[in-house]
Amino acid sequence: MKPGLSERTMKPLNRRDIRILVVDAHPTVADGTSRVLEEAGYTTATALSGEEALRWLTSFPADLVLSNRKLPGLDGLEVCRRIKSHPAYSNVLVVLSSSTGTGSEQPAEVVDSGADGYLDQPMGNREFLARVEAFVRILRLSGALREQSAELEATVAGLRERERQLAALVSSVPGMVYRCANLPDWPMEFVSEGCAALTGWAPAALMKHTPSYGELILPADRQRIWDEVQAALATHAPFNLTYQIQARDGQSKWVWERGRGAFGDNGELRFLEGFITDITERKRAERELRDSETRFRALFDRAGYAMGMGKAGIQVVVNQAYLDLFGYRDASEVIGSPIIDHIAPGERPPLQEYARCRSRGEPAPSLYETQGLRRDGTTFDMEVRITTYEIEAETYTIGILRDITQRKQAETVLQESVREKESLLKEIHHRVKNNLQVISSLLRLQFGPIKNLETQAALKDMEGRLRSMALVHEHLYGGENLGSVDLDTYLKQLCTQLFHALVAPPRSVQLRLDLASVRLEIDQAVPCGLLVNELVSNAFKHAFPKGRAGEVRVELQPLPDGSAFRLRVADTGVGLPAAFDLQRLKSLGLGLVVTLTRQLQGKLRIGPGPGAEFVVVFTPKPAQDTV
Repeated sequence: MKPGLSERTMKPLNRRDIRILVVDAHPTVADGTSRVLEEAGYTTATALSGEEALRWLTSFPADLVLSNRKLPGLDGLEVCRRIKSHPAYSNVLVVLSSSTGTGSEQPAEVVDSGADGYLDQPMGNREFLARVEAFVRILRLSGALREQSAELEATVAGLRERERQLAALVSSVPGMVYRCANLPDWPMEFVSEGCAALTGWAPAALMKHTPSYGELILPADRQRIWDEVQAALATHAPFNLTYQIQARDGQSKWVWERGRGAFGDNGELRFLEGFITDITERKRAERELRDSETRFRALFDRAGYAMGMGKAGIQVVVNQAYLDLFGYRDASEVIGSPIIDHIAPGERPPLQEYARCRSRGEPAPSLYETQGLRRDGTTFDMEVRITTYEIEAETYTIGILRDITQRKQAETVLQESVREKESLLKEIHHRVKNNLQVISSLLRLQFGPIKNLETQAALKDMEGRLRSMALVHEHLYGGENLGSVDLDTYLKQLCTQLFHALVAPPRSVQLRLDLASVRLEIDQAVPCGLLVNELVSNAFKHAFPKGRAGEVRVELQPLPDGSAFRLRVADTGVGLPAAFDLQRLKSLGLGLVVTLTRQLQGKLRIGPGPGAEFVVVFTPKPAQDTV
């Protein structure tokens, strides 16, 4: 308890902390009074009128105001009333004085003004200071009383708030708070409102023991409950109980109870108190969880793949297929061991880095191949699929493992077969190229004996066509992909060869190439090469007679929408004849252009000039990577 209110319970008086405002119309009296108080240790200020006194209070927070009743303007009585009516100054003591010699009895008007005291002047300094000291003691006792009153009010308010909170908590708890006697039928002395929802009975019914709570407990649980409670009371320990009750509607409910005995100072048991809540849904969920775990375990154990579950790199669950895969007889040999121990030593570093990434929440491969380490020390190829789960704020990984030794062996055989076929296919392309070059050489040998110029020109054109086809097979033989060629590289080499073969020095005709990158399968690359061979050869042969200067342009670019490619061969030469009709031409070369365009499934357009311009739009087939 706090000490009683007396001066001995308060802090020692420090007069310098007491501020006194002296109010008197006579400066001599005001200053003299202030000087006496200052010499006694008080802090003072002086005012010569009521108005000045009120202004002083805004900057000088006085504890005590000593004011003469008679003042110019506002008299002392009015000053006292205004101070007492102002909320900020309600704790200021006001003492009025008079020099009329009326005696110690306060006049009625002084009492009505609310003044806290009255001084009848004149009096000696000693008596004056004693009277002031008495007022200061009153001031200090009033302040202490106000502080204790405020503390008491705060304490009462806190207790009421706690009572309100406790009542609200008890009423909102999903269960029943109780106090009962320690008897086999558990007669209730108090139950909370939650009783109705829990048992179906109103609180008043249980507190009147109609029925008693013990009657609600299923007979099979009653003796066990009694024994467990008595065992706990014997050691003054709390008790936790789980049992079934029968509610008023006949429904059985699982409940959980926590309680303890309330003992007196002499150790005598006074009553039991505790809390009972419905856990029927939790029990149902626990049963469903057990059933689910049973089903999961059955699926887990009978899965066709080896499966294991780990936490923080430690194996916690494995199925029989896992034991069979690694050569273990019992799960106890595996559970609790580091998962990494079942990986071949040389394969461990990257897998350990994967595990660190998962622990930090960073991406890591979920499917990869590695080598497992069996119990007997042998290794085997396996495929691992990792899935991560969060269970009750803990991270678990489930690994599904598959022995892929036979698949790896088959892949090795297949790769060897592919290498053999690749070598064979390259050899075929090489021999086709050589055979085409042999045919080209045989044609070239016929140039000498043949005197007919048209025949010679036809043989040269044929040689050029063979050379363009041989060049395709040369690219296929020298490239990594045996089913398609880089068309831009192939056309650049073909056009350059034609330029050097058909344009004699000093080469007043220039070759300009603008070729986008695209791959074509061989069945499109050959006709495309032959088509360019015909058009470029014709341009070099016929567009620039008698040493005329100019240029031949070969362009290969995709259309703006990317759906097809545009092949353009144009020159700045003499151009085509005015009556030029490609369909009626008997020339083999330009006839081939129409045929080759059809093979490409493209569209041919001839430009209006100046010079000659041939444009073929075609759609490349998707090139397949063939080895």
